[in-house]
Amino acid sequence: MNAHPGRDPLSEDRHESWAARGPRTYYQRAGVSVTDRYLTVGGRRYEIAELYDVWTVRGPRDSLGSGAIVVAMVVLAIAIGWSYYGRSIVSASLVAVSLVTVGLAVTVWKTRRRHYELWADYYGVDIRVLTVLDSETYGQICRAIIRAREARDIAPAVGWRGTPSPSPVF
Repeated sequence: MNAHPGRDPLSEDRHESWAARGPRTYYQRAGVSVTDRYLTVGGRRYEIAELYDVWTVRGPRDSLGSGAIVVAMVVLAIAIGWSYYGRSIVSASLVAVSLVTVGLAVTVWKTRRRHYELWADYYGVDIRVLTVLDSETYGQICRAIIRAREARDIAPAVGWRGTPSPSPVF
């Protein structure tokens, strides 16, 4: 039985057009939304079809850890210098303290998370589109952008122009 009188379901196209269906959401969490037309990050909206040469950059290491390593190395150099002039008890204490400090600083430097950045050529300008700490979230957002581009039959946004740190995403 035909639920819609006057419409023949066998002759109609089974696929709805993009305009009739409305936007499809591929990802939406924590201020980031990826639909079939737009990537929205913190209130800024980017057209999916205009994102070209998309690449990933890892953020810098934490400066706190780097500073602690430098301070610990200076203290170690002072301790070694004092031991050369015969102040063995003071220098031994300073060497022990500086070695512990160096160990803690290296641990902090290695364990602090580096953020992921998504960069793209948007209307001819290289911009940082997104910054995320979590690799899993970053991967989900990248996959959502890929699916949105594929659903609209947009060519993959491949490209790497030889900048030193970025690696191509898709």
